[in-house]
Amino acid sequence: MRLIRHRGMDSYPAALLTGTLLMEGSCLAVQPQAGVPPEVVVWPADYRLRTAGTPAVVDGTGRLVAAVGDLVQLGGGEYHLDDIGQFLVPGTAIPPACRSGPFWLATPR
Repeated sequence: MRLIRHRGMDSYPAALLTGTLLMEGSCLAVQPQAGVPPEVVVWPADYRLRTAGTPAVVDGTGRLVAAVGDLVQLGGGEYHLDDIGQFLVPGTAIPPACRSGPFWLATPR
C-alpha cells in the first residue's frame, strides 16, 4: 500500500469531492456514494501514508489529513488514466490494481 502523489503546481482544479476514504486495490480512494465508482486519490507530493493502526494520510507537517473510514471533503479535480500521468511526481507509477480510475487530483490543505 502506498500513496500516489502529484508534483506541486501553480494552480489546481477547484471542484469538491465528498465521500468515504477507503482502500481500492493497493491505493486510497474516495467513495462518493453507492453505485458510483470510487475516485483513486492522487495526493500532494509532501503527503505521506501512516500505516501504524488504521491507514491514514498525513501532510508535510505530520498533521492528520484523513484515515480510512473517514468522511472526507477534498478539493481538486477528476482525471482519467490517459491524463493523470503528466501531474505525477517523477518516477511514480500507478499500481496495476488502481489503473481503472477515475483519479482525483487532490489540492493541498
